[in-house]
Amino acid sequence: MNTPVHTLQDCINLLKKELQTSYHATEIRSFTNIIFDHLYGFSAIDLYMNKSKQIYVDDYNRIIELISGLKNHKPIQYLIGYSEFYGLKFDVNPVVLIPRPETEELVRWIIESNRKPKPKILDIGTGSGCIAISLAKIITGAQVFAADIFPEVLKIAKQNAVKNQLDISFFEDDIVNPKALNDSSQFD
Repeated sequence: MNTPVHTLQDCINLLKKELQTSYHATEIRSFTNIIFDHLYGFSAIDLYMNKSKQIYVDDYNRIIELISGLKNHKPIQYLIGYSEFYGLKFDVNPVVLIPRPETEELVRWIIESNRKPKPKILDIGTGSGCIAISLAKIITGAQVFAADIFPEVLKIAKQNAVKNQLDISFFEDDIVNPKALNDSSQFD
């Protein structure tokens, strides 16, 4: 039987206590927000408003697992299985890099500098697909192609495109010794 074992405030206090020797308070606050958004869809305000919420044993055990992973310096995105990028969610695991805020700046720059009505875009080393997918989502009419050398990486990128309801042409290729990509001049 799944019975309540703690309150939300107890779990917040536990996160602070267990992580304080490894992380700065602002990181712990960020982890707390991410964990409770992941588990309950709670915003920072929801955390404040629901401190007496009962936490059941299954969720409490999941919180303990997340704390353990964080204490072992595993990225929170790998622990929860996704990362947010440019307002979209992307599945991630140790096979792909976690999308970076600096990369969001690159996407913003591409969007702002695009002058073509229907550009043909190539993302090399697509990883999670965050660049290709974000550009396809925002630039109306863009034809987006994405390449990676690793099939297991392409599988994740394809999943992310499906989740975001986008049609992107993915292909496996080694950009150093290309086989599929014969003419890069065809891209904008």
